[in-house]
Amino acid sequence: MLGMLIGAALASGATAYAIGYAFIAQPDSFFRSRMGALVLALLGVTFVFLPPQLMSMGSPYTVPGALAGPAVASAFAWPAGLNLEVYRFGWIALMIVGLLTGMRIWNVRQPGWRPGSFSLDASSASHVATLLPVVDSLDEALEALGRAKLTPKDAERLTPQLRTIGRRFGHRLPEQNSAAFKLVAEHVPPSVAAIVTGHILEGAARTQPTRGERR
Repeated sequence: MLGMLIGAALASGATAYAIGYAFIAQPDSFFRSRMGALVLALLGVTFVFLPPQLMSMGSPYTVPGALAGPAVASAFAWPAGLNLEVYRFGWIALMIVGLLTGMRIWNVRQPGWRPGSFSLDASSASHVATLLPVVDSLDEALEALGRAKLTPKDAERLTPQLRTIGRRFGHRLPEQNSAAFKLVAEHVPPSVAAIVTGHILEGAARTQPTRGERR
């Protein structure tokens, strides 16, 4: 019975951790998908309330032997020396710690702590999205993009702003697309530069660089 009680408390804490992590997971994470939500719901129903069920079955205040045979009564007998209230407090504490740890609660004040459909609004990419429409030159726009430490996904989200940059400052880009790509790549990683250059050229009504030109 003692092993079952310990295992149930640990499983309950681990499930609470998974639920907390799902709260801050990326939108494309399994935990934020429909199947992931179903799995978490099943885990929650199964393990979160398993310790109370075991406590009610093996509680020293119940008499399982009155309803079952001696072997069953012995298997579910409350362990000697384990206080029921101590176990209940430990189970609740494990769930709380697991949930807060999964949520990375210590990062709650940091931008982007809880990604979601509006995660861009809490990131450095959001900051550069507000800067791009008011920059005064192509160099200033590229410097802002470089400071933002963008990922390819961030660059795609900035498509409207990048096309606006192309419409405003496209005439300042080098004539060759490959040279335009090299200019952008001086400020952002190549994987991001390809996307940024493409959208800027689209805004400037120019053909996107080919693979050969990107090299």
